[in-house]
Amino acid sequence: MKLKAVIFDMDGVILDSERLFLDCWEEVVNKYELDRNVLENYKKCIGTTAQKTREIMTTGALIDFDYDHYEDIVMGVFMDYARNNTLPVKAGARELLDEIKAKGIKLALASSTKGHVIKWELGDLGLYDIFDIVVSGDMLKRSKPAPDIYLKAIEELGISPEKGVAIEDSYNGVASAHDAGLKVIMVPDLLEATDEIRDKCECIKDSLTDLLGFFDKE
Repeated sequence: MKLKAVIFDMDGVILDSERLFLDCWEEVVNKYELDRNVLENYKKCIGTTAQKTREIMTTGALIDFDYDHYEDIVMGVFMDYARNNTLPVKAGARELLDEIKAKGIKLALASSTKGHVIKWELGDLGLYDIFDIVVSGDMLKRSKPAPDIYLKAIEELGISPEKGVAIEDSYNGVASAHDAGLKVIMVPDLLEATDEIRDKCECIKDSLTDLLGFFDKE
């Protein structure tokens, strides 16, 4: 069946931002001598929304953790970096997006990040307008791993799920795309694929560079 669309996650797939945020959190944890569980909890938040992140970051041993206070500090560290540096783009991202677009396959973005942040980050890099549609986390009530964001993308693209492929890096993202009925390609970032996650994927690639030419057969 002919492929109609490829739907990308952003953080950890197109942008090397998950690692950057983790580095920012580690800097703050070390500076303020915070519980190391903060970093373990943060890894569970990868691929989900700000609201869900707050819930995860204040559970278990961190139930009394002043997340909003320290999240503001982390964002300050991140913004200092962003003001002085170009956000890092994953190897092969630009080339793969251009290649897919040239084949006449629709491109979509399904990111848990807020819409204005997506536009700022990808706009500065000249990557925002390449997408036919963008679905952001603040457009929906339920975040990944719920399938809502991918179901919304499928609806806006006007395709059936079996004619779409999602490219994801996180457990939450893979589960979301899989449950929406899409074929899923995982390109792991901070988290290695587990057996459970592998069962939800068509394939797993080391980088986006490995996907160049992958869609030639479609």
